[in-house]
Amino acid sequence: MGQEYLSKGRLSGAQIGEFRDSVSELSAMYLRHIAVEDKILFPAAVQALSDADKQMIAEEMAKRRALPLVSPA
Repeated sequence: MGQEYLSKGRLSGAQIGEFRDSVSELSAMYLRHIAVEDKILFPAAVQALSDADKQMIAEEMAKRRALPLVSPA
């Protein structure tokens, strides 16, 4: 539906409702995903990974997002 909207510039009334519902569901899924990362995954990674491993992961994530790597203060 997103591609259809981008190509045609509009959606039908039924599609608008379906699109809103889908975006709402995606948003809820993302919030759950972030909560798992923040409460479970990241704390475990801090304990399990070496500083070198964490640095390597940070560099890879920054590269993937085309962002400059910011060193912790």
